[in-house]
Amino acid sequence: MKKSILISSLLLAGSALIAVPSAFAGGCAPGEACYEQYKTKPRKKMAPMADKVMAPKADKKMAPVAAAPAAMSDSDLRVGLSFGGNVLFHDCQDTSFAPGVYADFRKGDVPINVRIGAEIAHLNASDFEFQQDSAFVGQQPDFTYVRIPLSVEYVQPISEGTEFLIGGGPDLIHTSGNGSDGNVGFHLGARVVKDITDNLNASFGAGYLWADTDPAGEDLDLNSAFTGASIGYKF
Repeated sequence: MKKSILISSLLLAGSALIAVPSAFAGGCAPGEACYEQYKTKPRKKMAPMADKVMAPKADKKMAPVAAAPAAMSDSDLRVGLSFGGNVLFHDCQDTSFAPGVYADFRKGDVPINVRIGAEIAHLNASDFEFQQDSAFVGQQPDFTYVRIPLSVEYVQPISEGTEFLIGGGPDLIHTSGNGSDGNVGFHLGARVVKDITDNLNASFGAGYLWADTDPAGEDLDLNSAFTGASIGYKF
């Protein structure tokens, strides 16, 4: 009987020794939760959001925009040069043609044009009315006539590329030949300027001149109406 009990005890002990490793290898330890049966693949550790550095998006380069032409300021000075002349209809019945050169100056958008010129002409004074005791009576005195007009003109556009200018100013007058003398006169006039191209223009005008000189002590009356034209270039 004792022998049977001893054999049974040894069998139980052997079974326990075998069961314990099996439980830890593929099963569960007694009294503990069976986690091994629900094992899943380990999840990848997520990097903290703060550690992620967001690469800044590259700014789209804007296409270069062509710079607009600078507006003309009032300090900009525009200069023009013209060639032409005037026909002078003297009150003393004589007529002369005076070719000349002219320069125009205008500042920005100010509607004022300043023009200065120089004209020269041959003047035959045979038809002029001299005093009865004048040395020129019965003769045909000739003079070289130089006029330097200075005009301040108001500019009024009348259509695209066309302007109307009106004004006046002093004239430096000098005559030489059969006697010489100089004096200061005055004129008023108006003209129309028409653009031919961006730089080329044509001018047509008329006016009246009040002037006289005293060559050799004789009064040479130079009062005259005039009309003329010129071709100009704007720089």
